[in-house]
Amino acid sequence: MSDLEQNVPKRIYLDTKDWIYLAQVRNGLKKDLELVEVYEKIKNLSESGDAIFPISFFHLTDIMMRQDDDSRNRLIDFIVLISKGYVLQPYTFYISSEVVNASYHRLNFLSRHDIKSLILGKGLSYFVSRGYEISLNKDAVDNPEKLIQKLKEESDKPESMAKFLKEGTTAEKFQKDRIIFDKAAKRMDEFRKEKMKMEKHERFKHSIAYFLYEIISPPLTKFLSARTSELKNKIIPKDAESMEKFLEDMPATNVSFRLTYGRDAWYEREVQPNDIADIGHLAGAIPYCDIVVTEKAFGSLCKQQGLDKKYDCTVVNSLKELNKII
Repeated sequence: MSDLEQNVPKRIYLDTKDWIYLAQVRNGLKKDLELVEVYEKIKNLSESGDAIFPISFFHLTDIMMRQDDDSRNRLIDFIVLISKGYVLQPYTFYISSEVVNASYHRLNFLSRHDIKSLILGKGLSYFVSRGYEISLNKDAVDNPEKLIQKLKEESDKPESMAKFLKEGTTAEKFQKDRIIFDKAAKRMDEFRKEKMKMEKHERFKHSIAYFLYEIISPPLTKFLSARTSELKNKIIPKDAESMEKFLEDMPATNVSFRLTYGRDAWYEREVQPNDIADIGHLAGAIPYCDIVVTEKAFGSLCKQQGLDKKYDCTVVNSLKELNKII
């Protein structure tokens, strides 16, 4: 069949544009033979369980921008069909866990959290949370545990996910929230322009210090609050080299930093809302998936930064490239 391992489902993460191309193939709108071939492979891999094609919150930020309800709903039906409801959760949910793991490693302990297992969930709730609990009056029903299990099974069915995503209020909420990306892009571009005035080595030191202070410091401070002074001294980075090593030991957080820093060097291109979404896609997918299909600019940046090799992830830029390796 391919180099996909038997009985160990590969995680293959597709860019939003590739989900759209595949849906167009399925609906007969694209007839390119190579795309038809890769579509059939993906469909068969999904149906057999030999591979998982997770979707994410960042896919929804793109898909929900479609104004045509019928077009949007057909795409939702397709991605739910192929993904089987598997969701790669936002990497931001796991920054604290990555901080804890990196801290443990500095003490020569194994990781405390198995993030690769945790970050992949199945069901609607994993788009926006780490899951859920169902509460009910256990005295009011017979066999409450069985009822809770039944309710969870119904909630987590792909059909339930599709139904929720196709509700008009869901699309409206995502469309309104998109303004957050617009504002973030403007702030990032202002910050980028200020950094571009610095010498290259100073720019990197400034960027990594800022990232550590803004992103890593809050969860690290919380983790260290119950530790002894001796342990704190062993964990806290004290110079530029140890700061960078600490960051590199946090897979998704490190990918987010490296891609943000690399993107800032595209001098002639202002930060776009889609850049934020692309970084969000890749920060979770590169370290926690096996194959990632992404657009050319960020795919090249991943390879330039060595992120694909560091996290043992195959990065390709198109469905046709994917077709050659599955």
